[in-house]
Amino acid sequence: MAIVDTSDADGRRSISERASGSGGGAAIDKPRRARGDVSVSDIVAAARECFAERGVAQTRMDDVAQRAGVSRPHVYAFVSSRAELVELVAMERLRELGTILQERARDLDGDIGEAIVDQIIETILRGRDDPEFTSLADAMPRLELNELLTSGSSPLHAVTTNVFGPLLARALAEGRLRADVSIDAIVEWLQGVVALLSGRHNLANEDLRTMARRFVLPGLLT
Repeated sequence: MAIVDTSDADGRRSISERASGSGGGAAIDKPRRARGDVSVSDIVAAARECFAERGVAQTRMDDVAQRAGVSRPHVYAFVSSRAELVELVAMERLRELGTILQERARDLDGDIGEAIVDQIIETILRGRDDPEFTSLADAMPRLELNELLTSGSSPLHAVTTNVFGPLLARALAEGRLRADVSIDAIVEWLQGVVALLSGRHNLANEDLRTMARRFVLPGLLT
């Protein structure tokens, strides 16, 4: 469900355009900081604290500014709108989950096909079962969320490359990775697969594995 902040009339830019650059506690009023002492990471960190305490829907931009120790206009020096801030926080959480999954991929052994299937399922479950990310995803418009999760121009593309990189490198070394498409194309396709299967709440984990074995592996391996 999209969250609309009527005070943010200046619109919203997608997360890909910015890539280059649940309690009810009260916000902590920090000492005011100069704009040069604050970065976008500070704003994202403040928003995460507020979202965790108050809930995404109940958090105002004033709360984030107060928590970061800046004025509300200073927040808009880093983000164009409340919706963009939600996207940035969601992406930060996905990067954290991606780091965990990347380390996991390095430890997987055995048949490379089964290792890839196992990583696909774990990636789905990590995102789908993470309370912070799911609350943020619920607050994003569907089109923007879909772009974040599936587009090759999304910052998630680099995260997904890291998540599956060790396994794709193994498959390549074993001569089993298909050679007629680029790694970037494979990664973008895997982004879409994970996003699609993440929505299949009606399927048990083993059913997800079976689907990945039947339809995903034939598209990856020779």
